Amino acid sequence: MIKFLKRLVKKKLVKKNSLCYNYSQGCPHCCLRNTVNKERSVRYMPVNSIDFATYLNREARMRDLYVNVTKLQKWLYICYGLHLALNDGAQLLDEMPTAREYGPFFPNVHNMQKDLKNNLRTLERRISIDDFRQFDDIIDATLRHYGDWTAQSLVDLTHEPGRAWDKTYQDGEGRFRTMPNDDILADFKEMLG
Repeated sequence: MIKFLKRLVKKKLVKKNSLCYNYSQGCPHCCLRNTVNKERSVRYMPVNSIDFATYLNREARMRDLYVNVTKLQKWLYICYGLHLALNDGAQLLDEMPTAREYGPFFPNVHNMQKDLKNNLRTLERRISIDDFRQFDDIIDATLRHYGDWTAQSLVDLTHEPGRAWDKTYQDGEGRFRTMPNDDILADFKEMLG
């Protein structure tokens, strides 16, 4: 499923553990976790899910990609899972996905999409683009590989048997339950090899 992303890691276009939130601790650049001074702990600070979704929506529109509620939610989930896998389980967003009928959904983002009638462009003024540049490699990989996929194709991708959504959703009994990061991490580590 993610052969494309495996190639990116192999070609070092996306580095494992490359997204460090350690700027305030003195790290001069995004660095490998192992190269950070042992005296300092690397602290991964989750970012606001609505702000990240707004930035992701902006990047998709700049590439002339069709965006709807479901596609944005699935791209968000892919970015979330990739970040977990590439950063030793560090959570990208300040909320975790829940299992819904159409796959993983981030509740705060979903509620904001409903309130704004999926027009996240109105929020673009409130975010600082520079705050999200550190995620460009994950966003780029996600949109290059999955940008042209239909919403239904992305739903099918997240509904594969035995994956995190399937384990949580359990034929509807787990609807609205939070999907465990350990299951998502296992899925994406397996996909990345």
